[in-house]
Amino acid sequence: MAKALGVSRQTINEILRERRSITPSMSLRLSRLFGNSPVFWLNVQHAWD
Repeated sequence: MAKALGVSRQTINEILRERRSITPSMSLRLSRLFGNSPVFWLNVQHAWD
């Protein structure tokens, strides 16, 4: 997943462990990988905040 997103494994780990937020740029990467919208990922982050 990290390789597909072009980020480090540590970044993915920190997001999953809620130590790092999903940023707008990460939401773009996730939307391209999973085929949904960047807004979806920003809303996921907002729901956890």
